[in-house]
Order: sequence, then C-alpha cells, then structure tokens
Amino acid sequence: MTLEIEPKEVIDAYSTPIIQQTSFWSNVKQHHGIPSAAFDFKIKNSDLYLNVGGYSYTQADFIVFFEYLNSTDYVAYLPYGPEIEPSEENQGSFLEELSESLRSHLPNNCLALRYDLNWESHWCKEDDFDENGIWKAHPPKLFRSYV
Repeated sequence: MTLEIEPKEVIDAYSTPIIQQTSFWSNVKQHHGIPSAAFDFKIKNSDLYLNVGGYSYTQADFIVFFEYLNSTDYVAYLPYGPEIEPSEENQGSFLEELSESLRSHLPNNCLALRYDLNWESHWCKEDDFDENGIWKAHPPKLFRSYV
C-alpha cells in the first residue's frame, strides 16, 4: 500500500459536513489552546477497496489536533477523520500506512495518535441482532475498547 501525504494550510481543508474536520472547528479549538495541522493524502483505490482495478485514486484530506498532556508532550487526534472508509479487509493496513506516513510530520514528543473513526462497527452487522432487533452480545474482550 502506498499513501502519499502532504501538509497544507488548515484554512485550505476541503468542505465537509463533518464539523470536526473543518477549518472552522480548527479555529474554535485554537481559541481553546488546541493547535492543529491539515494534510492532503492520495492513495490508489485498489489499496482501499476490494474488487477495484485500474489506476484510479482517492484524494482527500484530514485535520489533526494536538492535545497537550503537559508542557511538552501531546497526543495527536483525528476526530472523525479521515472521512473515507476502506473495505473492512483493508482498514487495518490503511490506518497503519497513514500513521507511518504521518509520523515524520509529528515531533518526537507526540506520545500517541488517536483516531475516532466514523466507520461502521464490526459488531453492528445484521447477524449481531436477533429477530427483534436486539443486540445479541458485546464483542469478545480482546476487541473491546475502553476510554
């Protein structure tokens, strides 16, 4: 998987209905002491989606926010970004490649990279509900996330 990433001005972020990925939201957070940075990225559609051939690409962007934990260390945070949702089989490799590509653009005092993705849950499939629409069970403990 090859992903190209390029820094850009936050004001140049693409228009989106996801407010947390807008330059407006970046400005709001900046007033609360939370800086941000924007990035364009480009990736082959065949690396994102199953059964896609040819040489078509997806070009998109995202905004990263920097939540400081103390005077020097921070967590880089992508609220509801990036907006694209790869095929389930490609989601892990996409996030890994995106994280590795982003690493060189973040200072050494970035302790973690957090994604809050706007993706369909792996435990929200039709088979996970009974005939009355009641959720059958939590995912196995190995896969649960706790905040």
